[in-house]
Amino acid sequence: MKIRLIAILCTMLYILCSAFPPLFAQIDEDAGTTTAPFLRMGIGARAEGMGGAFVALSDDVNAVYWNPAGLSQLEKREINLTYIQWFEGIKNHFVGFAYPLRKIHGAFGVNIVYLTVSGLDKMDNDGNREGALSNYNGSFTVSYAQEVSPTLSLGGNLKIAGQKYDKYSGNAVALDGGLLWLPMDKVSFGACFQNLGTKMDVGGGKAGLPFTLKGGVTVWLMERNLRISMELDKPIASEIKTKLGAEFWMKEKVAFRAGYKMLSPRQKDYVFSGGIGFIASYTPPKEEAWLGTGPSPKVAEVSQSKLTIDYALASHGLFGLIHYVSFGIKF
Repeated sequence: MKIRLIAILCTMLYILCSAFPPLFAQIDEDAGTTTAPFLRMGIGARAEGMGGAFVALSDDVNAVYWNPAGLSQLEKREINLTYIQWFEGIKNHFVGFAYPLRKIHGAFGVNIVYLTVSGLDKMDNDGNREGALSNYNGSFTVSYAQEVSPTLSLGGNLKIAGQKYDKYSGNAVALDGGLLWLPMDKVSFGACFQNLGTKMDVGGGKAGLPFTLKGGVTVWLMERNLRISMELDKPIASEIKTKLGAEFWMKEKVAFRAGYKMLSPRQKDYVFSGGIGFIASYTPPKEEAWLGTGPSPKVAEVSQSKLTIDYALASHGLFGLIHYVSFGIKF
């Protein structure tokens, strides 16, 4: 029965994605074709090790990017730092923080993304080099998620994005929104939209942000040690992208990940990825848990902190390899 329901829901998801283009045309016929491509770049070594099939999982601080509704699953505060080495001198940096609000079953988060491209030269009209071309791409995001029922959570982002190339610069404001639904044990569905916002002008006229719709499913197997995810993404300016990912945990300390993306079926543009993750736990000694002075000091609640280290490697066809490294702490 569960397998049949999953198959039906996946079919409905595909039909919905196939129906997206008319919806996009109503939003903005040229949005997302040129501006702020860095907003489409995934973050977090864990998620990218799974091929970016993370919208229905999104159970860590990186949910701020993948599906803000997933922040409601957090039980501890989390900080994550990610460094991404792309091809052709492209480097991406991410800092994220999330804070669960247990009493109201919600959570808020913030993140900063900063991308640079090295090796760009500024040329005059005669083709002579005038020095390095200054450039930056960045965004700042504030997120909030709320559990509205034991099986359904909603979340949203307010995002400010900016770009600068030499003397030209532009900014835009955008919204993201998502939901996470757990209709049964060991199965979750997620959906979100990204980058619905104002246009940006960086010296070449105004253009829209890369608006994208996503939907997916995650299934837990082998006593929840194995997670398998499938996702369909529909960017406004291109065809549907299929993502598949898997994560297997050994004794909740070491994880192995694999992923696959079909970015363009017509051009046979495929991306394969793999990764590994480690978790180390730390419990404060008893003497660190005592508060106050006097004959009857109070005992503070002792909470175990966790340090996470994740690495992922992804192939990107003719462009080469992409390296992802993430460090995190849950406390």
